[in-house]
Amino acid sequence: MGLERLDISISLPPSAFQELATIAKYADKLPEIREKALSISSTNDLGALSERISDTTGIQPGDIKLALGGLLSLNALLVRVRAKPEQLVDLLTETLELQASSTWKDQYFEQWIKAKGKVSQALDWIGQDEVFVALRKLQQLGFARQNILTDIRLINDLRPVYNKDGDKILHMIIMYSLLIDYSDGVGPHKIEFALDAEDIRELKRLCERAQKKTITARDAMKTQPWQTTVPGDAVEGEDEKEDSTGGD
Repeated sequence: MGLERLDISISLPPSAFQELATIAKYADKLPEIREKALSISSTNDLGALSERISDTTGIQPGDIKLALGGLLSLNALLVRVRAKPEQLVDLLTETLELQASSTWKDQYFEQWIKAKGKVSQALDWIGQDEVFVALRKLQQLGFARQNILTDIRLINDLRPVYNKDGDKILHMIIMYSLLIDYSDGVGPHKIEFALDAEDIRELKRLCERAQKKTITARDAMKTQPWQTTVPGDAVEGEDEKEDSTGGD
């Protein structure tokens, strides 16, 4: 007799599809990744752990980070809904059928189906091994907020002003749109803000100040007996996302 189906629905954030695809791709390698992680001394940074595992497995650190990060997130969900790993994997399979794009399903869905058993096993050990339990707790504490940012884009908006007949552009206004994707623990949401040049300058100033304060605080902690974590610091320096759209 099989396990009872979970009578709940979930909504996957955009980042989850890449994580699940990577988990399925490296399903056969997950036990090896686990073994290497357990042989490494304690670390509080998933990026650093992924780099060290990559050195011995030959898997790109970015892929290891995606796979382990996805498994940690799934383990947190597993605890929250009080499910068995197999139940959650079945629920994820149903969710992927409904929410994944046709391109994703063409490329990864068959891999995911074949990997279900190995993913269930990984969800079991990632919730018990000390190195991963510590990482999950750090992850939970670092993002223990009402809303969690999942994606952000800053778009240049070109908004033309036309003459009465609409056959000539009289003026062009350059504005900006800040598009934010976030999760509130229930599902993904989107919100958009219109910005002007002064807003952009103020955002830049605040970001630079926040980075400066982070460096100051981290340096001050070096003399303390504990480690200091800056969530997301390992992905610092990624290219900014920009786009351009026409106006009315």
